[in-house]
Order: sequence, then C-alpha cells, then structure tokens
Amino acid sequence: MLFYILMKYFLMLLPQYQYVIFFVFTILLLKLFKQFLRQRRIIDNLSGLNRPAPNFGFKQDLLAL
Repeated sequence: MLFYILMKYFLMLLPQYQYVIFFVFTILLLKLFKQFLRQRRIIDNLSGLNRPAPNFGFKQDLLAL
C-alpha cells in the first residue's frame, strides 16, 4: 500500500516519466515479493539453491514396514 502511495507521489512530481517510474516501482515490488517467497523457502529451487529436503529416516521407516 505504501508502495503505491509513493508511486503516486512520484508520478505527480514527474508526469513525463510516468512509464519509467511505473516500471521501476514494479521491478522493486517484484524483487520484494521474490525475497518474501525466498524467505518462505518457496522458490529456493528456482534460484539454483536446490537443497535436498532433510531426510529424518522416513524412507527407512517406510522400507521397514
């Protein structure tokens, strides 16, 4: 919300650069969203950090059944 209030403020100041400002704010918003998703470990594998899920012996337990 604060993001778009700031964007409106910048658009008021510089109407001739409205597309550039919109583009920059959109890129920043996407970066923040990506960081939020990475914090939640949703897109770790998209950024090349494919860490295998921790295996606490569930496989062995299933094999023992």
